[in-house]
Amino acid sequence: PELAALDNDIEGRGTVVSSIVVMVQSIIGGGLLAYPGGYKLGGFAGMVILQAVMMVFITAGLHMLAYLTDLTNKDTYQGMVEKLLGPRMHKFSSVCILLNMLGANVCYLIICADQMVSVLEYANNCGTGEGNNKCPFYAQRIPLTMAATVIAFCLSLVKNISALSWASYLGFGSMIYVTIVVALHY
Repeated sequence: PELAALDNDIEGRGTVVSSIVVMVQSIIGGGLLAYPGGYKLGGFAGMVILQAVMMVFITAGLHMLAYLTDLTNKDTYQGMVEKLLGPRMHKFSSVCILLNMLGANVCYLIICADQMVSVLEYANNCGTGEGNNKCPFYAQRIPLTMAATVIAFCLSLVKNISALSWASYLGFGSMIYVTIVVALHY
């Protein structure tokens, strides 16, 4: 019954469960792509210890954010920063968040396009494999990056973040799939 209560729409802003999925996806996101290299360089035991230590800091940071949000009674991170640190830090934190999002989006677009190139090369039997014939235009990196950019731009136009819950579930499932593939491969 408690989980069902969490999954109810909260004033048109989405459900708690969909918010958790969005948060987990954004936290794990690109870092998941570095796991294979980290495990190869640091070894299994070293990476597990490092993740356990980092989890302490991540948990403390999230608890601090929750505490400060309750303390300031603000709905957004920027609102909390403005109330605690003033308008100058609010502007500075907004610029930092914007630059972080820009860098992450460029990284994700490149990764998405590279993955789509691999899939389309395999599907068309072209590229660097044995077929080695020229891939069609739509299976090359530049048009695929442009397509990923258009899709991401369209997703960013939604007025309410709860409309992105379906895309977040898809992304969350993709991260679970990548985690399983990496674990089985290594």
